[in-house]
Amino acid sequence: MLGERKIGFLKVEGSQILGDNGQSVRLMGFNVGEWLNMEGFITGFPGTESGLRAAIKNELGEEKAHVFFEGMLNNFVTESDVRHIASLGATVIRVPFNYRHFEDDSLPQRIKEESFTYLDRIVNWCATHKVYVILDLHAAQGWQNPDWHSDNPRRAVLVWTDETYVDRVTNLWIEIARHYKDERTVAGFNILNEPVSPTPEGLNRVYRKVVEGIRKVDSDHLIFLEGNLFSTCFDELEPPFDRNLVYSCHNYTTPGLSKGLYPGKMNGIWYDINKLRQDFKNRRAYMSEHNVPNWVGEFGSIYWNNRHDRCRLRAVDDLLTVIDNYRDHWTIWTYKDIGMMGTVYVNPSSAWIKRIRRTNVIKKKLGLDGWEPFAQESIFMRTTVKKIVDGVRRATKNAELPYKQLKLTLNNTLSVVVLADFLLPFYASQFKDMSSDEIEHMMQSFRWEKCVRRDGLEQVLRNHLGP
Repeated sequence: MLGERKIGFLKVEGSQILGDNGQSVRLMGFNVGEWLNMEGFITGFPGTESGLRAAIKNELGEEKAHVFFEGMLNNFVTESDVRHIASLGATVIRVPFNYRHFEDDSLPQRIKEESFTYLDRIVNWCATHKVYVILDLHAAQGWQNPDWHSDNPRRAVLVWTDETYVDRVTNLWIEIARHYKDERTVAGFNILNEPVSPTPEGLNRVYRKVVEGIRKVDSDHLIFLEGNLFSTCFDELEPPFDRNLVYSCHNYTTPGLSKGLYPGKMNGIWYDINKLRQDFKNRRAYMSEHNVPNWVGEFGSIYWNNRHDRCRLRAVDDLLTVIDNYRDHWTIWTYKDIGMMGTVYVNPSSAWIKRIRRTNVIKKKLGLDGWEPFAQESIFMRTTVKKIVDGVRRATKNAELPYKQLKLTLNNTLSVVVLADFLLPFYASQFKDMSSDEIEHMMQSFRWEKCVRRDGLEQVLRNHLGP
């Protein structure tokens, strides 16, 4: 039995989520990205988690590699973080995780003995501090989308068409549901983060199979389903088919990811709160039509460390105002990082930042962080991709081809696959002269007590974290 249970099972009633006392509950809080599913821009490495782990092991050896990754796990999220999140008024923490913590590809469907160590730890902390937990499969077997954040080294998307992977995903969720079936601190299960299914049939088939598997062992917890195309498109989803389904959109906005003034014109379009309101209404149309709860699982701004960062804060504030008008649920991306989006971030003078500084400069110069806003900052990436796209235009003499999609694909493939793979050994070599004690000390850079709080963002969130 896990932590004290002073909060009850949640249930769906129309467009609301209710507690066991019948009162409406709003789930509002944070994603703890990176902790159990590593993403390069959050802590500063190139490429994917599996590539990083292989490079660090190859450079440091198995023993020091274990110290490296355990050190990050033990320091990146601690009870101090959960206590701080609760103190801001948050009611939920979304925990993205990688399937590799539970299962090895060489032993499919065999759950590791130590699988629940870290999830149990945060669930206990959240029980103590009266905060719900949403468990989010961010990197699934067979990859549910082509991007780096699903630990996808080759941009293949197989789970929607290969039954072997569907069975593995379903089995994993059955074991997680069995483990937490009596745990009321767990609000529910976010089946797959940001799906990109080539067909509606594949998306709906996988969702039904996983939900049916969970319901064989757990009839109570909420289940969260995301729209297709990175949780932006819901037209392809079947009508709700379970009494406790919550639907989740992700809502990254142009004003949040740009460097320009807000309100203001970006990409030829005027953005203000009215534009955000209309876009959000369109994004959640499925939820309105079917009278089901909407949870904005991810949103947030990139902070460029310039005088316009106040505009990025206003973009978050305005979007939350729009979300509040619907009484929708939300979790901002992301709680902690090295300074790009986090509500708290690693101190620039810390041992970690000093150690990775050289690679961080190279990553920015080459545009290796995957997101197009970062690629656009890189003259190298921008000019390289433009040359390729222009070359295709000249060769085909066809203006109707989807060049924007080609540009996005090239940005991601060049940055996360080709160049990141090439630079991973160089990145890992930064740590080769370190002792185990030095590695452990360096990883303490991630502890809440040593991090910097982004006061402006924290205040914006405090203003919206309430009844």
